[in-house]
Amino acid sequence: MDTWINGYSAPLLDEQQEIKTDSGSLINGVTTLDFTRKRTGDDKGQDHSFTDEHCLFMMFLVNGGDFNAVNKKIRKHTHAPIVTDNRICIKTCGLDS
Repeated sequence: MDTWINGYSAPLLDEQQEIKTDSGSLINGVTTLDFTRKRTGDDKGQDHSFTDEHCLFMMFLVNGGDFNAVNKKIRKHTHAPIVTDNRICIKTCGLDS
């Protein structure tokens, strides 16, 4: 799902769903998601865009956050996320930005 947050709260569903889910798996307690999205978002300020000059910090959530597939809600993560020390640049690699 394409969601967004502003502060420490439950994520809100984007009006415009721009994420294409390619695959997902849960193996030995490890969830792996493979998805794609354009580098530039089209919705009203809810997506961060990646340009060749605009790099962002990345956050990786670990431990916890059980997902309820029926009501599409995720439980609060039990550990603080890992945040990169440096900004990550996602540069163009083709015609589709």
